[in-house]
Amino acid sequence: ADRLGARHESVTKLRGRIARLRAESGDLASAITEYRRMIDDQLALLKPEYELIPSQRVRLVAEVTELRYRLAQWLEEAGDLPGVASVYHDMLADDRYTAAVDGRTGPPDFTLRRTAAEWQGKAGDAAGAVVVYRQLVDEQVRMFGPEYPGAFDTRFRFGHWLGESGDTRGAVTVLTNLLSDQLRLESRETARDSRNTWSNPYAVATDTNRSEIFRTRAALAHWRGRSGDPRGAVALLSDLLNEQLRVLRPDHPDLATTQQALTYWRQHSRSRRWLRGR
Repeated sequence: ADRLGARHESVTKLRGRIARLRAESGDLASAITEYRRMIDDQLALLKPEYELIPSQRVRLVAEVTELRYRLAQWLEEAGDLPGVASVYHDMLADDRYTAAVDGRTGPPDFTLRRTAAEWQGKAGDAAGAVVVYRQLVDEQVRMFGPEYPGAFDTRFRFGHWLGESGDTRGAVTVLTNLLSDQLRLESRETARDSRNTWSNPYAVATDTNRSEIFRTRAALAHWRGRSGDPRGAVALLSDLLNEQLRVLRPDHPDLATTQQALTYWRQHSRSRRWLRGR
């Protein structure tokens, strides 16, 4: 390291291996500190005095981003959620820098923005996550339409963070619309599969979206209850449980989860009726 310099590519790789071994041995603090130092050393090479050609700059930023991913991994392991969110915010800056060097236009990488929003919410900034998810949903719906399956999970997370931010009624609206689109798509796929089974007598119609639909129904029930409608939550969960009992194996963990939620909201529903009767 003394001969090549701390910023040399070979030295950086060696430092990365040592930092990883420290983290895996349980010394997260030292590993995190070393990853931060490596990132700072690599970023220093982007200063104007280092006359790098564009391709070298892009490669260097890619190396920094990889180091940030490792740093985020160990920050999460250490329980530093705000730290993870900050790292992903820096990754967005890396992406914007690379785009500027490449002459690329448009918003930063979709998956990166979504991951950054998720960590922003987990770190306690649910309102900030809502802002980003609203943008992501609008982009996907504008480009592909509201029934685009690839947007379903983005819409689900948008509803989740709306609820976590305190807008429980907004969460109910988003999840209700999502469920409607999921069920409509499922109905079309089921009809299509039934038409195609003539060519293969052994074909079995499968619902690849079933688990996602169950998840949406459970979340919708949760936010209905949280918005002040425990009876509505009970009705939704009762229907969900009946459907799950019909299609899931008896020991499936989702059954226990739904039963627990149903018991919880039934108790709340009875409490509200008792209070109104006093």
